[in-house]
Amino acid sequence: MNFAGIDISYKIGALVIKYSEQPGKPHTFDNTPPSRTALVNALHKAQVKRVGLEATGTYHLDLAIALDDAGLEVMVVNPKVAKDFSGAMPARSKTDAIDAALLAEFVQRMPFKPWSRPNDQALAIRACARRLTALNKPARRPRISSMPPGRLRRCRTFF
Repeated sequence: MNFAGIDISYKIGALVIKYSEQPGKPHTFDNTPPSRTALVNALHKAQVKRVGLEATGTYHLDLAIALDDAGLEVMVVNPKVAKDFSGAMPARSKTDAIDAALLAEFVQRMPFKPWSRPNDQALAIRACARRLTALNKPARRPRISSMPPGRLRRCRTFF
């Protein structure tokens, strides 16, 4: 059985697929819907059955849902547990690729605890909250350096 570890962040993610005992080459991908679809296809092609993700705020949730929709077994690992596990391993440097390889190792060696997908109502509330946050963001004030020269002179008279 092949395993995968994914270290995900706001913009990018790192993927390492572990074939039996050998970790594969690390790959990076964008954290966007089209990239997640390509990632799922690559995992199916590599015959991966179980995937480990580190719980990273809200960044892991969309990817975990996509993996679950694709029929893959997903394990979301507590960051403290992942850090403790990495302390027991020989690699001491900290990169996204090394973290992804450690997550793949974790999924292979430790008892598998499948991730429970949030129900549809919770996901709908999350979508509404995101939309409200986007609508309530304050409009960006124009910078003085970007104002036209005539308007800039009028602003300076007030100071």
